[in-house]
Amino acid sequence: MNTSQNISRLMELAASQWSLFTSAQAVTLGVSRTQLTRMAQDGRIERAARGTWRVASDAEPEDLPVRAAWLSLFPKETAWQRLRKRPYDAVATGRTAAALLGDTELHPEPYTFAVGGGKRTARDDVRLCAWAVDDADVTLVEGLPTATAERTVADLVRLREDPSLVDGFARGAAARGMPIDEARLARLLAPLAARNGYGRGDGAAFARGIVERDVRPAQLQSIERQIKEALGADAAESFRRETVA
Repeated sequence: MNTSQNISRLMELAASQWSLFTSAQAVTLGVSRTQLTRMAQDGRIERAARGTWRVASDAEPEDLPVRAAWLSLFPKETAWQRLRKRPYDAVATGRTAAALLGDTELHPEPYTFAVGGGKRTARDDVRLCAWAVDDADVTLVEGLPTATAERTVADLVRLREDPSLVDGFARGAAARGMPIDEARLARLLAPLAARNGYGRGDGAAFARGIVERDVRPAQLQSIERQIKEALGADAAESFRRETVA
């Protein structure tokens, strides 16, 4: 197969990976690193991160640095191959998951992923956590394995993020229509309860505090907004008074 055909195959692969590909994937398809340099020089591709490229003519995907970091963890494998694995080999979590789930207060850096034990990275802007993640705690955000809202809350606590930011994420998730499963959150918080001022293994009390303080008020506000938009301010105020009563 000639160079032109190899490059064509590479572009097809990039189209399935948010316009991204790794140097290792290119070499596997017969496109040399020298050819990649030439393609960058003539403007066809541009560097997205160390060892990762994007097709310059395509619209930049949302959260490109996060996606490039995820691809870089297992650079020889395609996104399609990795998404077929169970459990997933890398799941965005912590502040990175929060950002992917729409939180604007928590910046995604360092790009944080839950991975199998023994995986390492040389990148200073990537943090790997040797944590197992149940499939039930994973959602796909535009094809990227991401911790659910409940798992993200628990991992933000595990990573000792500022409690006000954890509360803000839970509140924002509820307002954006991501209901928090209190029972699931309780199970995830149980191992973290003692060091956070609750009884040993008492994830239920820990979760209840977050839900009652942040989630339920945010959900009520969301419902009020929807009623106001549909029926007007008077109906929303009537609903609020009846609910509070």
